[in-house]
Amino acid sequence: MNFRNGVFWSFTAAAALSRLLPHPPNFTAVASLVLFSAAAWDKPWQGLAAALLAMLLTDLILGLHSSLPAVYLALGIIYGIGMLVRRKISIVSVTAGAISSSFVFFFVTNFSVWLFSGMYPHTASGLAASYLAGIPFLGYTAAGDFFFSAVLFGGSYVVLKWRDAVPAHW
Repeated sequence: MNFRNGVFWSFTAAAALSRLLPHPPNFTAVASLVLFSAAAWDKPWQGLAAALLAMLLTDLILGLHSSLPAVYLALGIIYGIGMLVRRKISIVSVTAGAISSSFVFFFVTNFSVWLFSGMYPHTASGLAASYLAGIPFLGYTAAGDFFFSAVLFGGSYVVLKWRDAVPAHW
């Protein structure tokens, strides 16, 4: 394994393990990990495999729940956003990716709650109520996405720059 992949595996493992620590609701490295995995790895499929493995292992520890299909759908869309960020990794593209990731996760998971939980009537007002109830979580999600994107992209850049191993698309 080359140094760069070792750094990416280390950052992936640390982000995954952070899910197991106490944290505010939705303040996690999940979306940032997927965004980073798509954008940073030399071979994007390796990043996807690393992120999915990290998610699956931590989900097995934390417990499986009925919203996981929506979570993984949102992460798949976020992976696509990461592929766009990959074109030119910069503070602007990572920030835009983090913002987009927060909203994708919010809209997909709250739609799923509205559709499948039985908590809300299947009407426009029920959907609006589902999104309204999720707004406090959106704040935590966005804060986590910004923080962990800065840690993953910025931290790996610093380590790789130190070793002159920064990928060409950075």
